[in-house]
Amino acid sequence: MRAPFRCARWNVDAQAEHAGSIATPTGRRADRRGAVLRVTGGDRTLTLGVVADVRAPTPAALHNLQQIRAEFERARVDAVVSLGGMGTVEEDIARSLAEIVRGAPWITIAMPGATESVPAHRAAVAALARDGAAVVDGSAVRIVEIDGAVVGTLPGVAAAGQLAAGADGCVHTADDIDAFAAAFALRPAPRVLASYAPPRQAGDAASDVALGGVHVGEPEIATATRATRPIAVVHAVVDEAALGARTGSAVVTGPPVIVAAGAADGAPLWLPDDRIAGARALVVTVRDRRVAWRRIVVPAGGDKAAAGGRGPRRRAQPLPGHAH
Repeated sequence: MRAPFRCARWNVDAQAEHAGSIATPTGRRADRRGAVLRVTGGDRTLTLGVVADVRAPTPAALHNLQQIRAEFERARVDAVVSLGGMGTVEEDIARSLAEIVRGAPWITIAMPGATESVPAHRAAVAALARDGAAVVDGSAVRIVEIDGAVVGTLPGVAAAGQLAAGADGCVHTADDIDAFAAAFALRPAPRVLASYAPPRQAGDAASDVALGGVHVGEPEIATATRATRPIAVVHAVVDEAALGARTGSAVVTGPPVIVAAGAADGAPLWLPDDRIAGARALVVTVRDRRVAWRRIVVPAGGDKAAAGGRGPRRRAQPLPGHAH
């Protein structure tokens, strides 16, 4: 469905015809049936890499992705979720994703966010898969069962005005989110919700607080979070939310741990006090009711010109969907 694409639409009948298998270089097998991917092998602990918002594959951004991938390798992640923001056109999306997926031992679930053209995103993922990468489109594969946990995806954003790709971009409606949530809630715990947009929250410490104290999360995603009771929610959009604590852990018996991934953007984030912050990503570990996370931080010095004040920098912004 187009103008823009409702690429988060949960339509089991239309997806049921899609089936097949992929294998990782480590010999793990992933069997797809419709919107569900089951990954066999492994253990009962899920170690998940999370990356988002490259925005454009500049040399500095590709450097950041290489550093992030190296950290994923050190953490021995079982799967990676690319939440979105990897570029707009096919060539850019493919260049960004290739740094994470080519020759990788993990499964990558690549979602479109607010920048991607949906046809371009699908074509880029398909081309990488044909080249042997263990990667799937996170707007088609919506539920991934792996290592004793279940990951569900919510691609895109609610407001078409936030889409860099315009009518070719990815939106979701309240009905799309509700239908997905009803299916996701039936999956066994622990569940991890991977959403490009954050859920609406409250309080100054919330992960959807952008510059100026504005809560930019989506209420419909908050409703889905309450309905599906995940152990953790990981999201993109709010770059500033990734500047806080570097690590965290909890035994979750109530509301989930909600963590912003930050951005892998090649232009360091310029804060109001003239400090600059480099790229961010996440490693999240889930076992039973325990979740732990740590931030990957690529110093801004990776782009020496920007770090010295002579190169491009992006300012923190109060609203999602704007260029940061």
